[in-house]
Amino acid sequence: MISEGKIRLNPRTEKPEYRLEPVKTQLLDSNWTDVPGYTFKWKYPTENSEQLLERIIIASS
Repeated sequence: MISEGKIRLNPRTEKPEYRLEPVKTQLLDSNWTDVPGYTFKWKYPTENSEQLLERIIIASS
């Protein structure tokens, strides 16, 4: 991995340092303001939008 450039030894501490690839995802905080509001389609009090349900499933998987 050193020859591939993924790890290098720190010259001062001689401990390995790992190179991380940049990510293209955006980190979210606990306030999900990007999920739009939702009106009840089926009149169930616990009904949620598919976008919100998808986010919850992905976050907990």
